[in-house]
Amino acid sequence: MKCSNLAIPVIRDATVEDVVAICAIYNYYVLRAGDLVTFEEAEVAVEEMQRRYETITQKLQFPFLVACLDERVVGYAYGNVFKERSAYRYSAENTVYLHADYQRRGVGTALMSALMPRLAARGIKQVVAVLGTKQDNPGSYRLHDMFGFKQVALYPKIG
Repeated sequence: MKCSNLAIPVIRDATVEDVVAICAIYNYYVLRAGDLVTFEEAEVAVEEMQRRYETITQKLQFPFLVACLDERVVGYAYGNVFKERSAYRYSAENTVYLHADYQRRGVGTALMSALMPRLAARGIKQVVAVLGTKQDNPGSYRLHDMFGFKQVALYPKIG
């Protein structure tokens, strides 16, 4: 599927064809020395990312979006189950990752602006973000702050 070459990111539903680009964006953070953003310790194979994508979009029916700029996927965002118990069914955890070359260009804002109403339309009343620390992930803290997220817990030395 084509992406825009405009300065404004085009946000659309992710497709299975986007999984390779999504995996590359994610693995950048997994493999970056000293990075604690993902808490993943080994590179994720495309097949595993495709399994995750299919679980989120097909089995769980959560939105999974990509942002496109310069004819390429430059970021993605999705909602997912926050906790498995039925009482949490109106809650979700969000995830947002951006290509390292496209940070601070409005891509995260565009993704969150599209994701949050889709989660609300799905019946989600509370969205939770797990971000690490403000020192480790300042961009994500700024992004979530713009959307009204508040820090409610800090787990020191958890990972």
